[in-house]
Amino acid sequence: MESTPLLHTPVQKDSTNDLQCFDDHAAGWQSQSSSLLGKQDPSKSVMEDKMGSNLSVLVRYLLSILLGIFLGTLFSFPQGNAHSEHHQDHGVVRGRGGDWIGNSENLETTNGEDEFLSGNGAISKYTQFQALNFQLYTGGAPVFLNNDDGAIIANPECSNAVEGVLEGESQCYMGHENATQDVLDRLDVLQTAVERAYEAASRNEDTLKIFVAPEFFFRGLQGAYVVPQNSSHSNAIFGKTSSGTCEGVVCLVLQGLQDLVADARFQDWLFLFGTTIVSEELPTEDEYDCLFYNFGMLYKGYDPATQTHHGKRFIIPKRYVSTSDFLLPHRSRSEGNATTMELYETAQHGNANIPTSALKDDGSPAVLLAPSLSQKKYNRNLWYAYKDELTSHPMDYTMIEYGWLQLDSITFTVEICLDHDLRSALTSFLVDSVVPEATLIPSCNSNGNNNKDPKSESVKHENQVEYVEIPRHQAQISLVSSAGMTVNEASLALAHQGSIILQDGLNDDPMYNSYQYTCDFRHEWQFEGGSEVIQRNAVMTPTEVVFQYNVHERFHKLAVFLDDGDSKDDATTPYWKSQLRGVFTATQYEPMIVAFEPLAIAPVFVEPKTEIGST
Repeated sequence: MESTPLLHTPVQKDSTNDLQCFDDHAAGWQSQSSSLLGKQDPSKSVMEDKMGSNLSVLVRYLLSILLGIFLGTLFSFPQGNAHSEHHQDHGVVRGRGGDWIGNSENLETTNGEDEFLSGNGAISKYTQFQALNFQLYTGGAPVFLNNDDGAIIANPECSNAVEGVLEGESQCYMGHENATQDVLDRLDVLQTAVERAYEAASRNEDTLKIFVAPEFFFRGLQGAYVVPQNSSHSNAIFGKTSSGTCEGVVCLVLQGLQDLVADARFQDWLFLFGTTIVSEELPTEDEYDCLFYNFGMLYKGYDPATQTHHGKRFIIPKRYVSTSDFLLPHRSRSEGNATTMELYETAQHGNANIPTSALKDDGSPAVLLAPSLSQKKYNRNLWYAYKDELTSHPMDYTMIEYGWLQLDSITFTVEICLDHDLRSALTSFLVDSVVPEATLIPSCNSNGNNNKDPKSESVKHENQVEYVEIPRHQAQISLVSSAGMTVNEASLALAHQGSIILQDGLNDDPMYNSYQYTCDFRHEWQFEGGSEVIQRNAVMTPTEVVFQYNVHERFHKLAVFLDDGDSKDDATTPYWKSQLRGVFTATQYEPMIVAFEPLAIAPVFVEPKTEIGST
């Protein structure tokens, strides 16, 4: 018999105070988007101009337009792109001390012959990108359900799990008592999703396929993988034994992802595999003294027969702790000294059947739950202590510390959930603009030269990681992995015609955008949807300076799990529910691949290359 969550409320945008305040009577402007990207939500009406009745304001507005036209004619202001002279030559537009490379007119006329250059002047083989989003619910399972008769019943998924509260709803973490089995089952779900995405992906070599999974993909039965602290080496977290098997659970995650992308089919793919949450115990007398990390894993696929993994593995530490990252304990937050609370707290459990992995040696519940009222950021000790080991052979990971990356001559920003809402990448860009010393970001051409000997010096040189300044043109593509987040207009750091891809882990709503009046007395764009691809266009004329947005609505969905007919599961239970293997709740929506049609990569203004250093 099918059951539904007892308390299922619309997902609220993640923020530090979890407040969303908009004028309930304000409807959205209809976007004048291109035919390629599709129409906007027809249910949103054009907002009524409350100032239209004020004659004096209208007169002043008309006079300002006439004055702008007059001044534009008088001083011969150029219309359209203010950065160029509109002298085009084979896709190159000459302009102020550099070149615009690629098609600078619009997305729909990319001919595949244009060259795209990054801020460091290197040519990219990719002229288009295709977003392939993994739509999967990664939040907690509801403790109570409503059955078909409307009666309240206990969710069997939570019978042996750690419980807490999120936004007033009792939930439990999903996962297995055995952390190794937990990781393997999550990897298996991910492998199936990638294979389904491959079926829907473009086969064009000039199209970069971008696979994005939601936040919290790897977290385990306790809400985090708890690992012991080891002061002598990092094997407890990342390392392997002498026989080559992983000693730490995080190593198991990373090794599984590394194996997945080492496939010739994926050499034109970029994977953002959601995040992993880790709790590191400290050797002190304080039983709650732990460090906590939430980090994203980014990989470029490659052919192991002709390429190496160098310059293709990246770690993205999340900076800010959200109140939705962990469940709150079943007690008042006012109890105890809030200023000394750790990131997690012990929970009170009414169920005695708590798995062994969720208990400390004395039988008390392990540290599993809510963020502190005083601690707003994740710990970074792990990355400082083990950075050398992470970045050296054989791990060869590159840290994305400021949210910026250049890969295959394309400029990216990569953010995790609340970091996007709090404008981490944009703030890095703005601060870098005013500080005297340049902020350096990793840059790598991961395609190499396809030499048949991946160990040759030429291939090694092609794949080395350089560090360059943040390009002034901003990002051509932005990536966000989230759980309880939508695209925030005020957080975007996109080039003209740049695009953002967001995949959320708590939302499968369709995409739409609207222009709304907010509680701080201003209008701004609001974007909704669980899988989002949005393009930003810059408009600058004598009478208008504005960003315009297009929601990409040309996509199709594919079910991740297909019943081959040999399933022995209960015929009344949908096949996909059993395939989640107990590591994700089956009470929400069916996992899907949202395959968008390819879009052109934004052309960028080429600046002289500044070589800072390399590793």
